[in-house]
Amino acid sequence: MDLERYAWFKKYLHSEEGFGIDREVPGCILACPAGCDVQGYIKLIEEGRYEEAYLLIREKVPFPASIGRICHHPCEDICKRGFFDDPIAIAALKRFVGDCGKEKDREQREALKKREAKAKKVAVIGAGPAGLTAAYRLASRGYAVRVFDKLPVEGGMLFVGIPSYRLPKEVLKREIDAIKGIGIEIETGVEIDKEKFGQIRSEYDAIFIAVGAHESRKLGVEGEDLDGVMHGVDFLRDFNLSQERAVKIGKKVAVVGGGNVAIDVARCAIRLGSDVTVIYRRSREEMPAREDEIKEAEEEGVKFMFLANPTRVLGASRVEKIELIKMKLGAPDESGRRRPVPIKGSEFLIDVDTVIPAVGQASDLGFLEGSGVETIKGRVIKADEFCITTEDGIFAGGDCVRSAAFAVDAIADGNEAAESIDRYLRGADLREGRFSLKIPVVSPEGAEYIKEELEEEEARGLISKSRRMELARIGVEARLKSFEEINIGFSATAAIEEAKRCLKCRSCLLTLPAMTVSAETEEEIDAGDFIDRLTYVTGVNKCAECGMCTASCPVTAINPGFSPRRLSGRALMEDAEKLVLSEEIWMCTTCGICNAICPYGVDFLRFIQGVRSLALTKHLVPHFFEAGLLATEEVCDARDNNRLRWLDGEEELKVADKGEVYYFSGCLSYLDRVYSERENLRLLEIARSAVKILNSVGIVPAVSKEEKCCGHDLLWAGEEKKFKALMHANIEAIRESGAKTVVFTCAECLRTFDIDYRRFLGGLGLGFEVMHISEFLILKDKKLKFCDGKEQIITYHDPCRLRHLGLYEEPREVLKSIPGVNIKEMAHNKDRAPCCGVSALLTCGAVAREMQIERLIEAKQTGASRLIVACPKCWIHLDCAKEKGMERVDDFEIEDLTMTVASRLD
Repeated sequence: MDLERYAWFKKYLHSEEGFGIDREVPGCILACPAGCDVQGYIKLIEEGRYEEAYLLIREKVPFPASIGRICHHPCEDICKRGFFDDPIAIAALKRFVGDCGKEKDREQREALKKREAKAKKVAVIGAGPAGLTAAYRLASRGYAVRVFDKLPVEGGMLFVGIPSYRLPKEVLKREIDAIKGIGIEIETGVEIDKEKFGQIRSEYDAIFIAVGAHESRKLGVEGEDLDGVMHGVDFLRDFNLSQERAVKIGKKVAVVGGGNVAIDVARCAIRLGSDVTVIYRRSREEMPAREDEIKEAEEEGVKFMFLANPTRVLGASRVEKIELIKMKLGAPDESGRRRPVPIKGSEFLIDVDTVIPAVGQASDLGFLEGSGVETIKGRVIKADEFCITTEDGIFAGGDCVRSAAFAVDAIADGNEAAESIDRYLRGADLREGRFSLKIPVVSPEGAEYIKEELEEEEARGLISKSRRMELARIGVEARLKSFEEINIGFSATAAIEEAKRCLKCRSCLLTLPAMTVSAETEEEIDAGDFIDRLTYVTGVNKCAECGMCTASCPVTAINPGFSPRRLSGRALMEDAEKLVLSEEIWMCTTCGICNAICPYGVDFLRFIQGVRSLALTKHLVPHFFEAGLLATEEVCDARDNNRLRWLDGEEELKVADKGEVYYFSGCLSYLDRVYSERENLRLLEIARSAVKILNSVGIVPAVSKEEKCCGHDLLWAGEEKKFKALMHANIEAIRESGAKTVVFTCAECLRTFDIDYRRFLGGLGLGFEVMHISEFLILKDKKLKFCDGKEQIITYHDPCRLRHLGLYEEPREVLKSIPGVNIKEMAHNKDRAPCCGVSALLTCGAVAREMQIERLIEAKQTGASRLIVACPKCWIHLDCAKEKGMERVDDFEIEDLTMTVASRLD
């Protein structure tokens, strides 16, 4: 046995430490409170498909142009590119899309107007971002929605709390008109008191409260009632409602506070010609306001006084001075910032004629008295993450629940509230199947890992540094003379260039976001006992440390720190808890070379899966999983209820509900939807080709709409309980068909049935045969009739899942039976063929991509015009690598074996 040829990629793959497995939802998507598909719309921008990007954003954020201007963009804080050079300008790209994607939206509004109306009525109290989002979602589902707001305008804090230089009123009005355009009724100037609330409650089937936080908190100091003291929220509201310059303030203005409201107030005041000083009780480092807003305020002439706090406002009839006391920073408080402590005897005065406190906000909730809706100290409504209050049929979200927060958080609540209200009105469970996402936090260790990974990709020539496109700004002098918008949006050229910078993190994701990781049992599992039993069940105790597995392991070739042999030794000799905690158990790609060559019969794959299942029960998962999310494939019907979508419009294909032969298509319909933008992938054609082949030999295969995916990825993650449930559902669906033989086109599905299903069933057996379609044709002696075709040289990639089954010759025999087809073997084939570089991993890292490109180069060196694969995942990942390594492997095609055969049938 030539062990060096097994580890053929040693010559160029090397890693000093760390082999990360990125299986989670991209950070930018997880970080967005509204769950916006950032990666999706950036890709559409790159392709110039702006209207489609606009509609994609509006699936989560109905105000793309507005939010693109004001969002605090936590997505950019976690953008992987930021660990390399500069994060993608995600908010600016959202703004660009919002400013140009209007035509398709008009078509969508017209379609929504024609939807089937429901009899139920919903009242929304508050026309801010939360209320309008919920109203839009509910109206889109056919409910009759009426929105009430006490302000004379629509938009809530988006209108009265944000100055025009940040968010022009015409932009906001346009987006609100688009929301209203689907049939939502909005009443402004409606004061909601206890009587009015009772009336609404009696007339509507459900209520969503989103009244915002429009009440300013007071300083609580002497002289706060003097003329010349106006609170920040009140000032901004008057300022925005009175056409800006109509507001009268003095020449020397003190703004008290360090948040975004304080900065907005200060920048408005300086545009009105005042000398403005912002007074903040902590240091600049602790200011909660956005750094870019602070810098722009400084550019415009706003002064800052740190470590000072008001003690009195002085004046005869109106403000003349403010007394401040110096502060020092003590120990951190509950917010994590250092607590400001007054310095005794350090009081001093400054001359001012206007004081504008901006130290917090509260909600006016008097109308809820006696309603049964619980509040917390009368300041905020008590509601859970799904906006469910303590009173049946009443929901709440936005600032009146969170206290003053960001607009995108309010939008997130609007989305959640709409889902809760829809479930409530349908009589469905309000919480079943839902989970609350938390914005992920990258640890220092995680950040270092990301940097190293990106540096490795750069060294391999897979990525390179590029400059972030920044929004241009009008000059400072022009800013101070008007309330014209400061930032100038991207041109189409700039937007496309910025979109191209996206690293498409985890773009091979085979899932929708995402399932919560939960322990399979309430009972605490003893790691030592579990690992002891597992070592005997899997034969790890038989390991003689001969080293054959380690010498052949592709992961070891990449990272010498990983070794199947060493892991086996750790299981026997070391602390089991340490093994469960280790990252090594997640490095294995489960390609199966170790199992195939072990002379002692050790089932290392099962051992790895067992340890992972234990880690899962303890919520121990690899890099960047603080949110507790694994991108294992979602298998419930709610996510994909049509696994036979490949049959749509294919009347010439003959299938049946029952029959002796069953065709298992698995996840082809699902994967086709996930990779719909990949033009080279024709995944549905695999299933269609399989039925065409079976029809050609006189077989009408049974298929079932009850079929699920095989469940391999659940097993990879250690979700054995869910895997078993899915396994039994598939077996039941097949048995219902009366099938004696099940035919597969996916190597992954076949291997899962033939090995994992049998293992979990014990001695019960499947009750039917399982075969790859090539194996079925050869062993059942099914003669195919081919038409004459041109001479063609092809090469064939052995998927690791067929290697697990020793299935090498049957696919080749079928290909050789096609007239004119000549197979040229790659240097590494059959039992020596490396996997596609991903195997159990659902996403590609730098090393995996380079492995794939090298595999494609080896295919190209055969002189073949086409690479044939027998596994959809191999096709997906090799196609991705072909696109990335285009200049090296651009002159041959990749195609599934089944499609090659079907295309030549007579």
